[in-house]
Amino acid sequence: MHIYQLAIIDQKLKEAMAKFSLLPVHTSIFDAALFEQLLHDSRVLIKTYISLLKSIEILPEENHYYKRHFLIKHTVFGTEADGSIYPDYLTAIQNLVLPHLVSDSPDNRQIFPIHIHFTTSTEVYLFSGIGLYKEDESIVYSLLHEMSMPVNYISYASHAKCNYLLNIFYAEEYNERQSIHTLYPRYNISYRQFRKDCKICLGTTFYNFYMKMKMLDVLDDIMLTNLSLKEIAHKNNFSSYIAMHQLFKRKYNFPLYIIPRILNGSN
Repeated sequence: MHIYQLAIIDQKLKEAMAKFSLLPVHTSIFDAALFEQLLHDSRVLIKTYISLLKSIEILPEENHYYKRHFLIKHTVFGTEADGSIYPDYLTAIQNLVLPHLVSDSPDNRQIFPIHIHFTTSTEVYLFSGIGLYKEDESIVYSLLHEMSMPVNYISYASHAKCNYLLNIFYAEEYNERQSIHTLYPRYNISYRQFRKDCKICLGTTFYNFYMKMKMLDVLDDIMLTNLSLKEIAHKNNFSSYIAMHQLFKRKYNFPLYIIPRILNGSN
């Protein structure tokens, strides 16, 4: 897996967790039942992401990635974790949470996303989840999930020169109705070099990788909205629901019906 792919996937999951933090919570009571439900739902979100990434052959099948979850209590004086976590990681997470504890802004959110990663000589670690701010007691509870990947799974070859691919994805707002031949020449890249860069940095052709990222957008909409599948197909510029269904089911053996609808409680 190229570091470029890992960075894009990291950003996608970060965005998904931010959307998850905006889902309505139908209670004002922070108790064990609420924590358990939010831990469960966010774990379902992350594990479904991992399953799809394996199906579309971005993550290697043999690694489990998901490790465990944590509940951490934060105050301005320190932290209490319900499991063993490396002290430096706990300090870094506390530093992310502290602004919510010391801010007196009326816009301070009750629920907010947390997403942070660490690298050792052997592993890349990701902690992703949400923080819940209990204003009346000046406490934040963070509900976090730990994932990791061996460093030797990651290639760093020639990644700096591939940044223009991101511009085509995002700044140019590429969609599959466009001819890619109208885009890469703007960066003084030949077609041969463009194909080579895509193979190195994306692991496949530009179009195939674009469609895989589009599948992650569909995944977000199925899990985190109450839109119908036909509405989701239209929102993500598929020609029809059937075309979206065939991409998931026939090409990647990941049928839409197995994707949980977290917002609707069907998970």
